[in-house]
Amino acid sequence: MPLAGQLTMSNPARDMSFETEMVDNSPGLFLLPKELHAIWWGLGGGRDARVMITNTSGASAAADVFLDFQGQRHASAGLTFAANETKVLSINQLLGDLNVSPAAAPEGGITIVPTGATPTLVAQGRIIDPATGFSTTLNFLDPSVQLVSTLHTSGLPIGTPTADSPYAGTGSFTPHVIARNLLGTAQTISITVEYPKIAGWDSTHFRKLADGSVGTAGDFTGEMPLAPLSLGPYETVDFSLDSVMSQLPLPLPYASIRVQYSGPPGSAIAEVASVEAKGDLVVDGRLENLGDGWAGSGANPWHLDAQTDSILFLSNMGEQECRIGFRMDTQGASYYLTQVMLKPHETRSINLRKLRDAQKPDFKGNLIPAGAADGSVEWIRLSNQPVMGRLLVLRHQQQSASSYQCQTCPCAASYTGLDVTPIEVAIVVGLDYYFHATASYGGCWLPFYTDVTDSATWSSGNTSVATVNRYGVATGVGAGSASMTANYCGVTYFWSGTYCTASGEPCYNNSGTCNVQVPTSLSIVGTDSTTAESSCTTGGSAGCGVTRTFKYQVNDQNGQPIRVANMAFGDVICNTATNQLNLQSYSTTCSGTTGSCSGTSGPCGQFTDANGQFSETVSVCAPACKPSGTCITAGQTIANQTWKVAGHPLNSDVKSLSYQCNKILVNGK
Repeated sequence: MPLAGQLTMSNPARDMSFETEMVDNSPGLFLLPKELHAIWWGLGGGRDARVMITNTSGASAAADVFLDFQGQRHASAGLTFAANETKVLSINQLLGDLNVSPAAAPEGGITIVPTGATPTLVAQGRIIDPATGFSTTLNFLDPSVQLVSTLHTSGLPIGTPTADSPYAGTGSFTPHVIARNLLGTAQTISITVEYPKIAGWDSTHFRKLADGSVGTAGDFTGEMPLAPLSLGPYETVDFSLDSVMSQLPLPLPYASIRVQYSGPPGSAIAEVASVEAKGDLVVDGRLENLGDGWAGSGANPWHLDAQTDSILFLSNMGEQECRIGFRMDTQGASYYLTQVMLKPHETRSINLRKLRDAQKPDFKGNLIPAGAADGSVEWIRLSNQPVMGRLLVLRHQQQSASSYQCQTCPCAASYTGLDVTPIEVAIVVGLDYYFHATASYGGCWLPFYTDVTDSATWSSGNTSVATVNRYGVATGVGAGSASMTANYCGVTYFWSGTYCTASGEPCYNNSGTCNVQVPTSLSIVGTDSTTAESSCTTGGSAGCGVTRTFKYQVNDQNGQPIRVANMAFGDVICNTATNQLNLQSYSTTCSGTTGSCSGTSGPCGQFTDANGQFSETVSVCAPACKPSGTCITAGQTIANQTWKVAGHPLNSDVKSLSYQCNKILVNGK
């Protein structure tokens, strides 16, 4: 693990020129806060913070306003609102009313306390510089809903991003953590940078190490804890990570940041923003509280065009693995991912353009329409682990980024059922087939799915026909049918209106039928006529070459077609006159090279197609022919051909071949 680093306070007078960056979010609980708290930072040099406050009630309202800066709390002029009125405040003007210049208070906090019995106020703001285009969001947070003293944000650019990063080509970034102490006593802030350690950070499937093992959390995610920082009474400080970035294994595709404060829950708030060094881009990352159940879900709009990408960042803030339910909706179609699982403290990104352009069907066979440009993406945690997500819409040409964190569900999704696919399949004795178990979940009126094949308990209804291992792999043992049954147990949750709790642990099972077939015979399903070839040599004398191509269907013990791909096959062709292998009677198949007719052959790299069929071209060199095509040497050579398919010798000869000087006959035809 890297050594703990030291942070420096950023220069508040530093001039930065950036385009607008907005963050849209929802309080999730749909309950208005009793107090509104926000942070401003980087004021001075023409930059101002503006606050928009709305009275959502049809009656009048009033509020007290306080400004925290320079380690002290200052009362500002109170506010009164008419019904449904919106007011816009300037932090610069409020500071001026207190005879303080913005340069003297570049960082600070504003607190709005409604005076009525029922809260009716909501607020949002921006920090802007009209001359340079710099813009970042001023969020109003409700400390009362913070259940623990740990905050987390995900997927921020740091340094110069890697070439495969969603931020590639947008510049070089320095993250800032702006923390505000709401207490009149000092406390400490601890910051940890989390980052991906291996390739595949944008994978949409279960991830494993190169050797195929599942690995541990430390194999996928690195952490760099920074030395604790002091935060004085009512103090707001902008901590820049520029002095510690050299300790990180840069370049990185992105990083996530965890912030812990020493005071009780709700005694501090923080914001995180990653600032581009030379350009005009600020990427905000709204911090989520580790104990906020609403943070574990999202429903957000996405957009794609030639200059715009949409990327979903998902972070596991907890200490256990967590499965994620994921769906995209567009043009009336729904598309599901069933193999998204986050390791502890892992952040994964899902590039929606890549997902669309891959045109890979989901487990239901659905595709994202190739031309889809707009839609919604929904996700939810499938176990009671702290998870957060953020949808980034990055506009490359405009050098702007928007983040969406609209939360939809206070609980993890509840387990509702299990499906096994395929419903029915045919396999061959000795070969394998992968069955899949997919658990269904209900989360706030939407269905989600996850692949639980490796976690389910599997059993076979008839082990003399087929066995199944813990990973759902069925192996054919003998002829017949057997059910492959998966059993999986999950959890359901109940929202009391205040908290979420487990309400049950149902177990469901389902089965797929495995029909095991034994290769027993072949049938000819296609053949062409004899084709003459160029001259060849037999026994040192000139002769005439002829070929004929046959297409075979492999059949089982009941005479039914075995429509299975990749069954190896080989043949033996026996000359009945000499009881020796005919070495000149094969082309695309494999025959022995010496020995009697009891010998066997193959497999030699020849396999059936998806219909359980294959073709064979038989060739022979006949004795020399007269120009009229009549054989000089009378008579014919009779040969019988036998086969082995998927390691099984077939019961009887398929055909009798007659080799003549200018044709090949099958059963005399």
